[in-house]
Amino acid sequence: MDKSKVKTNYSGYVVYDENVADAVKRFQKDMGLTEDGIAGTTTITKLTAYAENFKKLGDRVLSVGMSGTDVTEMKNLLIEKGYIEGTASKGVSTFDVTLETALKAFLNDVGIEWTGKTDSDIVFYLKKKYND
Repeated sequence: MDKSKVKTNYSGYVVYDENVADAVKRFQKDMGLTEDGIAGTTTITKLTAYAENFKKLGDRVLSVGMSGTDVTEMKNLLIEKGYIEGTASKGVSTFDVTLETALKAFLNDVGIEWTGKTDSDIVFYLKKKYND
């Protein structure tokens, strides 16, 4: 659902209007559920499991073998910084050996030792712009 279509009330809570109900119906269709637009127990359970893949870089500690949108964000930052060739990715990526090799090269250049897991220092330097 496009964020511009999300309406909030005076307290800042999302209004469950036609736009939200339509988005719920599309999700239900994709998940093979009854398309009624009601976020009942089954829909919420599926949505919660589906949303587990959608994290921002820094939300959790990453290591090789993990997957998620936070891994994609890390990959895209390494592409942007020239440590991986290619164009930016979307969706869910897996932290594989190629990504680890690029991350190690980046960390070597900024003077951080790779311990096998991302920490706040690594996230800080990955997100840091060259002119910062």
